[in-house]
Amino acid sequence: MRNPHFTGRESTLDRLHRELSGSPDGTFVLQALQGLGGIGKTQLATEYAHRFAPDYDVVWWVPAESELVARASLAALAEELGVGGADSAVAVRNVLDSLRLGRPYPRWLLIYDNAVGPDEIADFLPSGGGHVLITSRSTQWRHGARNLDVDVFDRAESTAFLTQRVAGLDAGDADQIAEALGDLPLALEQAAAFQAETGISAETLLRELRERARELFDVFNENPPVGYPLTLATVWATSVVRLRRQSPDAMALLDRLALFGPEPIPLDTFAEARHVLGGDFGAILTDTLRLQRALRHLGRYSLARVDTVRNTIQVHRLIQAVTRAELGGEACDAARLDVHVLLSARAPVDVDDPDNWSLYEGLLGHVLESRVVECAQPEVRRFCVRFARYLYVRGDYEGSRAFAESAIGHWTRHPAPGAGPDTDEHVLSMRMVLGVDLRLLGELRAAYELDEATLARMTEVFGPEHEETLRLMNSYAGDLRSLGRFGEATEYDERSLELHRRVFGGDDPWTLMAENNLAIDHRLSGRYDRALELDEDTLERRLRVYGRPTNHWVLFTRNQISRDLRELGEYERSVRRQREVVADYEQALGPEHPNLLRARKNLSVSLRKSGRFAEARELAEQVSEHYERRFSPTHLDTLAARCNLVNDLRVTGELEEARTLGEETRKRFAETLGADHPFTHGCAVNLAVVLRRLGRHTEAAELNERAWRTLADAIGAENDYTLAALANLASDRAAAGDFAGAAELGGRALAGFLAAFGPDHPLTLQCAVNLAADTAAAGRTGDGDAASRAPVLDGDPVRRLAERLGADHPVAQAAARGDRLDFDFEPPPV
Repeated sequence: MRNPHFTGRESTLDRLHRELSGSPDGTFVLQALQGLGGIGKTQLATEYAHRFAPDYDVVWWVPAESELVARASLAALAEELGVGGADSAVAVRNVLDSLRLGRPYPRWLLIYDNAVGPDEIADFLPSGGGHVLITSRSTQWRHGARNLDVDVFDRAESTAFLTQRVAGLDAGDADQIAEALGDLPLALEQAAAFQAETGISAETLLRELRERARELFDVFNENPPVGYPLTLATVWATSVVRLRRQSPDAMALLDRLALFGPEPIPLDTFAEARHVLGGDFGAILTDTLRLQRALRHLGRYSLARVDTVRNTIQVHRLIQAVTRAELGGEACDAARLDVHVLLSARAPVDVDDPDNWSLYEGLLGHVLESRVVECAQPEVRRFCVRFARYLYVRGDYEGSRAFAESAIGHWTRHPAPGAGPDTDEHVLSMRMVLGVDLRLLGELRAAYELDEATLARMTEVFGPEHEETLRLMNSYAGDLRSLGRFGEATEYDERSLELHRRVFGGDDPWTLMAENNLAIDHRLSGRYDRALELDEDTLERRLRVYGRPTNHWVLFTRNQISRDLRELGEYERSVRRQREVVADYEQALGPEHPNLLRARKNLSVSLRKSGRFAEARELAEQVSEHYERRFSPTHLDTLAARCNLVNDLRVTGELEEARTLGEETRKRFAETLGADHPFTHGCAVNLAVVLRRLGRHTEAAELNERAWRTLADAIGAENDYTLAALANLASDRAAAGDFAGAAELGGRALAGFLAAFGPDHPLTLQCAVNLAADTAAAGRTGDGDAASRAPVLDGDPVRRLAERLGADHPVAQAAARGDRLDFDFEPPPV
């Protein structure tokens, strides 16, 4: 009977029709539909028979699971064709001859449904000029028939089917139900019928599927599905019984496959890690022929799909659920332990090597689904720590945090033998990972408090020079930087780098991380020449360690060097190098990785500094919007991107937009980091420039003076953030007509820029241009002392600035027009 709810499968039906009808008339075609039980092979054959019935004189359905029933069906066809015999054997022989000869009908279609295998129905297959369509779970048809693999519904087909069958079901709920049922048509049919008959809500159904799937399937089976020969409870039972009888090895393998995730499982998981397991299952893995026979049996009964191209094996989630429910007890615990050991043995130790990421990616769903954090084996727990690190290295901060918190919770309740919750080495190592996650997610205070407590415990349990203690020292200094405690972070990192070099050596990846962190400290303190020196040394060593410029740690350092060059006034060199970094990041890590976002933001700043205002503004806006989508509005990187965009809006003349964004961003900085954090005042400096440009110089002066004095106390009067506030304050004084005051402040700023950067840096020259204008104005107003006290550069600063930046640079052109030159702030990553 045709299924009135038949949905989708259009491309499969079209292909099937082409396969059957594409041969010349009079040519026999044997076509097999092969796939998992419940996949919809019978439904597909039924729909084909009804849709294309006009192409045939005779269409006949042969239930083929048993020889007895198949014989009876063919005998009935013999009667229909008028060639019946004295008994069924004669009738079958007669009907096969009639079909071969095409008498009385040359165009015929026979459908052999649910055939066990080629051998079982070989004596019942006709020849001649008609078509034979077989549905079967067996893969053995590949060598005797055209084979068409039938897969589960695609998601659009699943949701269309469910929303058609269940009144009022919305697409979102249908999508979740389809996901839970693995898009298996039989399961979707039974779930839809159950919903339609009982009115159970999608939320309740999903909860029952998560918590009591096996019991729910039994309830489904109380009302067998229309058009399906079997139910969820029985569809795989026959295959499993046969498998258990014919291949205990395959059954043992299926038991373990059921404890992986529903995603494809790399077959190398079994082949390469086979020596880590003992017992009966270990013996299967160490014998290649036994393992191959087991895999072949699973494929033969369509209990697993073996992909020889990708070298994977996959078991449908519902087969997994039923197998797990049947396994139970100690047998399930033993099988799960095997899975955990296999996963840990498969994963490489070095998660920082991109060549290993594809291996971790292949294990991702299986690690979570197998509940690996519940394993007590030390090597498995060490693997869990590496896996959490892999997640954040790849940019999945939320996933790493969830995994780390799950592991810490379980291991704290079940610490290693002889250890307590506060002294378990795996708990402490995972707490270190969680601290990184929290900082990367913008929860800076929580990260600091966790790392401080963990570092104290590690120092006590492991010792001050243990590798885990040293690794956490790197992270803890990052916490200090994020809280604005730049001086403390520098002292900590100097000590950390010394210890790393002594314990690990100069080229160890963790030593290079310590050197990288010290460079960040110098950058935050305005010592860009020292930062560049350290970064170039780190780059040379990382290239030696990792071997290629597109390694993600090498890219990280290349990004830092581009920043160093920009802050040292090498704007064009910075742009050239940063464009290369962005392109390499896109290729190496993909478009969504947070490190690429940082690199693109870094490029937007260099573009602005090089005078490419329009390009910088477009890129800065894209980056800011991406950060808003990817992270929270108060995440430090989100705020940094917004702070940068304020500057781009200002230089492109969008002052009101810059003011609005600047006020919002300054407020968020204050709420997130505190009112006196250096970055909060840096953002205020940017806002003050906009306010002065809008004619609100009094408000600008208040912001700049507060920023200048607070920054001088917090990070030093010589820091370029402090000098930027001071130079802008001089501009505020000039805007108010106080040229003497402007000259006095500008002179102090110029002295600072000269000490920090030398006489040829663009910031030094910009400050000199402003100062020259202020001293001239002060002289015209009768305050000659202001002019005499101000430092003076050799030559005309306007001309020197044009030579340094290029005469076409917008800042050089502004200087030539006599416009005021501004100083802005861009928060660097900490």
